[in-house]
Amino acid sequence: MRSAVGKSKANQANIDTAEPIHLYRAGTVVSSLLSAFGRSPRETRVTAFLGYLIALRPDAFLPLFGLDGRITSVSLENTEKEGRTDIAIGTDKGICVIEAKLGALDPTEQVTKYDAKWRVILSGLPGAPQGKNPRGLQYVSWQDVADWLSKVAKQGPSYFKSLCLDLRRHMEEQKMIKQNNPVEVYAREINSQDTLTLFLHSRLYVCTFERSSKLAEAIYFTPHFGVKIANLYPGINQGISYISRIEQVEVVDSWKNMCDCMKRVRGNKWFNNNKGLLKKRFRKQWKHDFSMVFLGEPRLVFNPPIKKDNLQEGKGWLSKRVFSFDELFEAWGK
Repeated sequence: MRSAVGKSKANQANIDTAEPIHLYRAGTVVSSLLSAFGRSPRETRVTAFLGYLIALRPDAFLPLFGLDGRITSVSLENTEKEGRTDIAIGTDKGICVIEAKLGALDPTEQVTKYDAKWRVILSGLPGAPQGKNPRGLQYVSWQDVADWLSKVAKQGPSYFKSLCLDLRRHMEEQKMIKQNNPVEVYAREINSQDTLTLFLHSRLYVCTFERSSKLAEAIYFTPHFGVKIANLYPGINQGISYISRIEQVEVVDSWKNMCDCMKRVRGNKWFNNNKGLLKKRFRKQWKHDFSMVFLGEPRLVFNPPIKKDNLQEGKGWLSKRVFSFDELFEAWGK
């Protein structure tokens, strides 16, 4: 019996000290709980999570929505004759109805139909409009919610804190709120013909997957063209000149998965037009996983290009991979 107990404790210790690993959904790293249910933003997911947090610690959310009294119930997607409410909060002094929109839409007409003491519009609008509001509406922005989550997370137990910060992280990922330290531009070196062709004509960049990379958080991608490729192609100059919006980042671990990923993201026609180049470069190179960066149209932003000397010390490969636009424009002006 002692031996069995000892083994059980040892196994539990191994579980407690084991390092977490990445969770992937359709090839993309999942970095928040809500993202595990899908990459596309959904009002129902976010409001359900928020409703759950309100139910866990009801008193903590009274000031956010301007409520009085004691919260006695929280309901999600309640069906009424006027429509379906996103969140309904019952208090001992009346009902609060919350109508949520992920974007900057104003659902005033809908929320005023509900019979409630308090009516709250939760959206991407910047906050309460100026002046007197004759309809008694409360305007709360997603940024207001995010700031409040950060505040109440400090006051609750550890599990509640984790849930609050996870919801805030999901809101950042979905661009519902501003990020504290946004990764604006991700930069990598391009110095081969195949990589140049993929970027300019296929709107794709492929690199070895790095666990600590900021790539998944970046909004834009910029290549630094090396001297080798600049000497081979007229119109391509050494330095940073093009910027492209990052549409999607996928992680693949085999040639088959790469092919399936390209078909899913860009379609069969695009895959058939580009598979020759990709097959030549990647079919037999699977010592590592690869990150596939699907890009928008490359835009010529800096002409003349930004020189590497203005971005880092030394003349080796580009050592820094994350930049803000301010940093790039400052380096361009040197």
